[in-house]
Amino acid sequence: MKTQRESATLQGHGGSLEMDLEDFCNALLTLEDLGWQPEQSRLNYLAVGAVVSEQDAANLARAADSVFMAISNNSNAVTRPISFQKLLEFGAFCLKGGFKIVG
Repeated sequence: MKTQRESATLQGHGGSLEMDLEDFCNALLTLEDLGWQPEQSRLNYLAVGAVVSEQDAANLARAADSVFMAISNNSNAVTRPISFQKLLEFGAFCLKGGFKIVG
């Protein structure tokens, strides 16, 4: 019987980052809400082996960087259940360049 994955492990130039799978999904959706335009299908980002390009990672980092500006203009700008700390950690990881989903 196959067990469902509970986390996403990202491996890139700056090392690795492990996120709860729900947090990873909500980070991607929140950043899309804030203007990030995915280079590939949303589901691809959840697949083990998926590669996020340098440009896509830079775009994710830029969207994560816009979180505080967005909430200072509208306190309801982030509607998904994710902490700002998780968004900032993910944004900082993306700032280091492209990455691969390894687990």
